[in-house]
Amino acid sequence: MRINNFQLTYCSNIHAGESWAEVFEALKINIPFVKQAVSPEKPFGIGLRLSNAAIKELLSINQIAYFKQWLYDNDCYVFTMNGFPYGGFHNTTLKDDVYKPDWTSNERLSYTSNLIKVLEQLIPKNTEAGISTSPLSYKPWIIDSCNTIDMYEAATINLIKCVVELHQIRATTGKYIHLDIEPEPDCLLENSKETIAFFNNYLIPFGINHLTVTLNITPEIARKIITDHITVCYDVCHFAVEFENHALALNAFTDAGIKIGKVQISSALKVVLDDTQSYAHPDPEGSNRTNIEIDFEKNSAFAHPNFEERSRTNIEIDFEKNSAFAHPDHEGRSRTNSEID
Repeated sequence: MRINNFQLTYCSNIHAGESWAEVFEALKINIPFVKQAVSPEKPFGIGLRLSNAAIKELLSINQIAYFKQWLYDNDCYVFTMNGFPYGGFHNTTLKDDVYKPDWTSNERLSYTSNLIKVLEQLIPKNTEAGISTSPLSYKPWIIDSCNTIDMYEAATINLIKCVVELHQIRATTGKYIHLDIEPEPDCLLENSKETIAFFNNYLIPFGINHLTVTLNITPEIARKIITDHITVCYDVCHFAVEFENHALALNAFTDAGIKIGKVQISSALKVVLDDTQSYAHPDPEGSNRTNIEIDFEKNSAFAHPNFEERSRTNIEIDFEKNSAFAHPDHEGRSRTNSEID
């Protein structure tokens, strides 16, 4: 729903469903009740999550017109999509598979392009919408420094292909769609510093060189096209777990000319440890921090079999084994923002 100049909603990935039929059924069951509760008199915006299977199904069976009619009949609209999880998100073990395929692959590019095609058809002319996406790749998959550079370059090439597609849509229809990179702990882009460095060292220089030639435009116009269409999805939980000061991080993005396309208001756990000495050991990197390793998987109410949960302080905490916060399917991460003496 619109509040002043901002849109506020929740993401439909909280409802189980991987096929288009399952997703649509979940929307038909839940959205009318949510709308009645929070936006009974005004149109209600939906944050839509579609897996690769669902987006292919939606396109192949030509159900978009029917879905648009349902949105109209229920006084709803779609203005954002979650394009991060590619495959199954419910009732399956994800862990680090949630990052597959990454932005070095044609599969991620094709999936995102299909999301763009659907979103373009769902939004009216001269409106804005966004698609959140993964932060390029997953650091534990990195072999060496050369591999890291290769990953940055391959991801950049695919992202610039999306920029060209998004620019053409805007030029011909007035529909402004941006791709919102979501930094996340342990990923290739996990904080503001790494994200800004990627824009400055890879995305913008390569993009300018490519667009000035292919579109016959000036470097200044090319840079604006890139930063208009590749933005940041700012997840407050992810940045909190990275110990980032939100105001400083947001100012850093602004100073770098990087836009915030979406803000995700999520939550992180803060762990307070009374007896740290039993867990403490010297930091192998020789900093003045104390590292703490805790096995959370065995007896935590927060454990979940699907998600990969990490937790760190000046601390490293393994949430999978001993924590009530662990989830068996998803890779969870958390970093406590406490100082340990």
